[in-house]
Amino acid sequence: MTEPDPATTYGAAANPDLLSRVPAAARSLLDIGCGAGGLGRALRQAGSAARLIGVEPDPALAAHAERHYDAVHRLDIERDVVPVEPGTLDVLVYGDVLEHLRDPWGVLKRDAALLAPGGTLLVCVPNLEHWSFAARLLAGKWRYEEMGLFDRTHLRWFTRGAMQQAIEAAGLRPVEVAPRIFDRDRALAFARAITPGLQAMGVDPNDWLRRSAPLQFVWRALK
Repeated sequence: MTEPDPATTYGAAANPDLLSRVPAAARSLLDIGCGAGGLGRALRQAGSAARLIGVEPDPALAAHAERHYDAVHRLDIERDVVPVEPGTLDVLVYGDVLEHLRDPWGVLKRDAALLAPGGTLLVCVPNLEHWSFAARLLAGKWRYEEMGLFDRTHLRWFTRGAMQQAIEAAGLRPVEVAPRIFDRDRALAFARAITPGLQAMGVDPNDWLRRSAPLQFVWRALK
């Protein structure tokens, strides 16, 4: 079996901002929605000895991931319980998953119980305040797409503040939030273009740019 193309296959490439935040001493990691197993593959290449467990409902993606994980469970994360003992995980990862769930708050709270004391939660979610949302709505050009920020399978949306509330409601303590910014020049140009409107509404343009430039946020929280 050849390695899947990272450009066209979900989860074939590791998110570097998640990868870099996996504690080196982690002994067990659960990757929810692991896709083709890019994160597991990168961890193995980096020499991780942790027990890696994936959850991926798509059979084709799970087959790829199984080469890099100790176990991959093909289940529906909202309907089924992951077969992991509560209080045993060092790391729990949701890489671009929560926005696809009907009840991400309930799932997050349930799975937080799997973490050991001091365990780490890593989350990557799209940013509802991204400038491109406002740009498309103002232009009357909202369209769902096959992947990316406007993925047609996104059911829930989070601002930075809303994601913090969800993490805290799950009984976890946020310790870091990192913005993922890929198009700063376009964000700057759009912010400058609508500055008069922002000021007319009493919105600080610099604060709006800070909130709207990130495409995603990566969160790290502790139990």
